[in-house]
Amino acid sequence: MAGLDAQTALTHWVKIHQVTNYSLVRIQLATGRTHQIRVHFAAIGHPLVGDTLYNPASPKGAALLLHAAAVSLQIPFSNEEKMIGVPLPEDFPRNLGPV
Repeated sequence: MAGLDAQTALTHWVKIHQVTNYSLVRIQLATGRTHQIRVHFAAIGHPLVGDTLYNPASPKGAALLLHAAAVSLQIPFSNEEKMIGVPLPEDFPRNLGPV
């Protein structure tokens, strides 16, 4: 999806699990553009559940099922890199059905 001010963006992904019309995917961003994941998945015909901007057909009242499982941060002054991981929220399986 490109607009007048579009910038190149690269998203790597792998399917972890699938239930009917829904998939759980692991995503690695090579770039960090605004809405990158949401735009890329909508563009390939697999919009995110709960994304009312790029997925108008999303179920009403559904939470946006997008989760940062890990974030890498550079600590100021020490230049140490810290990886912070967070488990998948408990409501993800309920929203996807049996996982």
